[in-house]
Amino acid sequence: MLDVVLAEGPPAPRGPGRTVNVWRDDEGVPFAEAAVHDEGYRLEWRGIGVLTFAPGSARVRLWPSPGVEAAAARSAVLHLVQPVILQALGHHTLHASAVRLPAGVVAFCGISSTGKSTLAFALGQQPGLLQIADDALVLTMANGRIAVHALPFRSRLRAASREFFSPSARSAAGPQARPAGERLLAIFVLQPPGSDHAIDLMRIGATQAF
Repeated sequence: MLDVVLAEGPPAPRGPGRTVNVWRDDEGVPFAEAAVHDEGYRLEWRGIGVLTFAPGSARVRLWPSPGVEAAAARSAVLHLVQPVILQALGHHTLHASAVRLPAGVVAFCGISSTGKSTLAFALGQQPGLLQIADDALVLTMANGRIAVHALPFRSRLRAASREFFSPSARSAAGPQARPAGERLLAIFVLQPPGSDHAIDLMRIGATQAF
């Protein structure tokens, strides 16, 4: 859905603006930072590069990080960062895995380690079913219909889950030829065994979501 263009020269300067989000790894170390300024948005992503984009445009300019090949950086943007950018541009993005059934798509949400990726991967091994998302699902809403837009992705199973499946298990890597928007049938919220935590839903603005 995005047009990722490799930029020439040094990365665009930060310029005036404000930081709106910082992503951290499991050790608490920042690996990505998002900022908003007058011209649009800027993302700095460790191991990928600097990206800039603007509201109303699908074009993303990419300056790969030093030592990162341009093709690898572009692939990482499409597989990993694209849902984040689409959300900032006004799409609805769920932290979810998803599987395509003959009648449409079902999504699985939940906190880390509840089994979203494992469940979607396992269902994707069944005849007639296909995993279409591992960590992020992009939706559009029009005329009372919610449509799912499959994006490139990589299955990221934890070691124990990967060892459970046979080496011949299909490893989904992104959408093949299929409609641009498929019907969303249901969203399942997964919870750890014994959890009684209530699910809270709230509406937030685009900048806050970014």
